[in-house]
Amino acid sequence: MFDFAHPIYLLALLALPVLLALFMLDRYRRRRALRRFGQPAVLAPLMPDASRYMPVVKLCICLLAFAAVVFILARPRAGKPVPQQSRTQGIEIMIAFDVSNSMLASASDNPEGISRLDQARLLLDKLVDRLSNDKVGLEVFAADAKVLMPLTTDYYTAKMYLNELSPAMVPYQGTNLSDAITKAQGAFSANDSIHKAIILITDAESHDGDAVAAAAAALQRGIQVNVVGVGTAKGMPIPMGSNGDYLTDNEDKIVLTAFDDASAKKIAEAGKGVYVNGSSGRALDDLVSSLDNLDKSEFQTKRYTSRDEQFPTFAWLALVLLVAESFLVDRKIGWLKRINFFTNRMGPRKAGAGMLAILLALAMTGCKGDGSTKAERLSIAEGNEQFANDNFASALENYQRALIERPESEAARFNQAAAKYNLALSNPADTLYGMQSMQEYEALGDSAVDVSVRERAYYNRANIAFWQGRAADQLNPGQKAGVPYYKQSVEFYKRALKINPSNMHARENLLVAQLQIPPEDQDNQDQNQNQDQDQQQQQQQQQQQQQQQQEQQLNQNTEQMLEAMQNKENNTRRKAQPQGGQRYSDKPW
Repeated sequence: MFDFAHPIYLLALLALPVLLALFMLDRYRRRRALRRFGQPAVLAPLMPDASRYMPVVKLCICLLAFAAVVFILARPRAGKPVPQQSRTQGIEIMIAFDVSNSMLASASDNPEGISRLDQARLLLDKLVDRLSNDKVGLEVFAADAKVLMPLTTDYYTAKMYLNELSPAMVPYQGTNLSDAITKAQGAFSANDSIHKAIILITDAESHDGDAVAAAAAALQRGIQVNVVGVGTAKGMPIPMGSNGDYLTDNEDKIVLTAFDDASAKKIAEAGKGVYVNGSSGRALDDLVSSLDNLDKSEFQTKRYTSRDEQFPTFAWLALVLLVAESFLVDRKIGWLKRINFFTNRMGPRKAGAGMLAILLALAMTGCKGDGSTKAERLSIAEGNEQFANDNFASALENYQRALIERPESEAARFNQAAAKYNLALSNPADTLYGMQSMQEYEALGDSAVDVSVRERAYYNRANIAFWQGRAADQLNPGQKAGVPYYKQSVEFYKRALKINPSNMHARENLLVAQLQIPPEDQDNQDQNQNQDQDQQQQQQQQQQQQQQQQEQQLNQNTEQMLEAMQNKENNTRRKAQPQGGQRYSDKPW
């Protein structure tokens, strides 16, 4: 199977017949010019070194070299993707993380100490570093539970999720341990041969459900339940906000929360797991030891090799053709006897040698002029194919692989942001990918070297903000909840237009976004712009006043000059008056 990665470049082959037609026209005009000097048979002996065939040979070589370069740009590929299977051994681990407000309380007896949430996050971060080949997922819960990250071997993404954990991720507060254990069971695969474990991280202050019964039910399905307890038995206040305030009840009394050590141990005992205290120095070792006691099962992952690149063949062909063309001239071959190849004079061959060196480097290394590597381009190409088939997860893996090859690749960073945003659209519960996509678009817009990448990054970021505003308006009708997002979209559309004012899509979308902002909000938004306009008007007025003063001064100088000329003329007329007291005529001469 033979195809091209970029077939659009093959349109350049349409230039071949145009070049051939121009050559034939030039030869025709040359023959007509020679006929003006005499008969061709008479002129031929006067041009003994002229060749009739070498110009045609040189043209054919140049056209073939041009075609070879076009094929290089189109990236020819041969062969079919060969499926390969890689096997790894591990278990499936589902982490159920308590994000209720009580997790904001201090983990020790010191009210100003580290919070339970931060202590649990640090412990999990170290646990993920100790895992190898295991699939890990993340669930958050309070009054309700929801799966934040499905099972995956992408530990880097798992650690990013951990950094975003907060009580704001759940709509209703409370602590329902039984629902957390039940929801975690549904996140595992249906393969019964794979051993599974739940790690429940909580202060065990449960308000709803029977967590012990839920742990026993999970054990019947072959799922081990481990409990990591955080907090202290002493009641601690729950800080709310950064003002030093604490959570209070209806009677304005400070609410105290305490760690329920007994409940945590009962849950772990019912699930045949281990209970560890997060404050203990052996907490991590005990938890990892419990997970290691589970037998590892084989995972099977399918991957596809990329097709064989054929462009080096065409690069070598172009190189050989250019070398041959550099030795050919429009005269007969006898001219070669008079060539001194060891001359020190500079000539066209120096430039030709430079081009040959560049083509040789391309053929040997397979690198492009922008610094990208072959492995990076292959990963991006495979990711684009997966993206076109709506397989955004696989596309994201390929783009991340390209970034490993070359972290500064702006194309891979842009495509990674697009894949994450589409993953967020396909899974509304996955808020992290959406936030990462927006952050990466903004970073590209601020720092990308390629101007077109900066423009497209700002444009996409503006589109995301606009649709966030639409979603907010639909969830809160009549409350203008989408206005802040519309303002963001207006700002990013303007940034894109500063880079490329001819982007009509951005200009049209900017008008649509501005129409979504009420007039009173637009006044506040445009206040700075009005101040700038006032300053510009003041500067224009000052310039006009200076110009008027200059004109007045010029008029005064002109009037003085005219008055002086008039006085001189009057004196001349007095001297020219005839004798006898006759008046000098005021009529023109």
